[in-house]
Amino acid sequence: MAYNLLSGTVVANESVVFQPSSNGGEHTNAIVGEFHGNGQYLENVARIVANGTTDYVLTVGANNDSLVGEPNLRFNGSRLLVNGQVTASTMQLTSLSAGQATTSSFLALDSNNNVVLTSSAGGPDYAIAQGPVNSLQFHSSPGDISGSDNFTLFGSTLFVTGNIVVSGNIEAHGFDIIQTTLVEINQSGSSVLGNSNDDTHHFTGSVSVFSSSVDLFAVDVENKSTKIKTGLILNRTAITSNYSVLVSDYYIGIDTATPSAVITASLPAAQSLQSGQTFVFKDEGGSAHQYGIMIKASGSQKIDNQNQLVLESPHASLTIYTDGASKFFIT
Repeated sequence: MAYNLLSGTVVANESVVFQPSSNGGEHTNAIVGEFHGNGQYLENVARIVANGTTDYVLTVGANNDSLVGEPNLRFNGSRLLVNGQVTASTMQLTSLSAGQATTSSFLALDSNNNVVLTSSAGGPDYAIAQGPVNSLQFHSSPGDISGSDNFTLFGSTLFVTGNIVVSGNIEAHGFDIIQTTLVEINQSGSSVLGNSNDDTHHFTGSVSVFSSSVDLFAVDVENKSTKIKTGLILNRTAITSNYSVLVSDYYIGIDTATPSAVITASLPAAQSLQSGQTFVFKDEGGSAHQYGIMIKASGSQKIDNQNQLVLESPHASLTIYTDGASKFFIT
């Protein structure tokens, strides 16, 4: 027969109730009611044995009957304060209120994925963004990055103030140089401008072509002159029969040794040519006296007031130029 020994004084404000046994047997000896007193001599009752400070969250101590206040885990009814690391597989923050950031300390993620408190100077595993808004960041010193007003990105536009030195290739769909007074292209190899025959390249100012220190070709815009210190190669077209002169022709050499009739060279319309454009006709075969070489203007246009001219002397030649409008002239 079991029994309980209760020492001390028990005051029950309600009737003592005996709980029925879980197996349907006799009543157990459990007393239901209220206990008044400090209970310091009660056994098998958990109590705070250390750090009983306000707001400390209680944890189990050395045994089931001891509770210990944890100074690193506090709850004041609305805020949970943790002094130490927090490990979580997920974290969701809701109803956050805005606060005032300071430059004295920052939250950062170290190499072990721990959130740590760091200063603005950074550390070996992390660095804090510096410089003006929209500035691109670059390595400035060990552990630090920085930014500059001279290197910024606004939307999809990159702004660079200063010089750019490129050792590799630059590829772009468009390349515009604006608001500049000087452009230098220095390259040890060849340079290519344009990629089709209809491209137009405009230069303002004089142009010179050098071999070492000698200017072999120069266009002087101020004095409106061109200097050439090389041999001059002009286009030559050789013909043995009637021929329509092209805009690209200069020398037209006529072989009169084999023809059996007059050879006619028909000029293009003057308005299709540039003012001052010149053609040179030459009897290269030396037999113009037999059949003759006819130089004929287009339509009703004139060569020194004549619609056509005939070369009839052996090895004869004729040089003409145009006004680029309606006439040709013999030089």
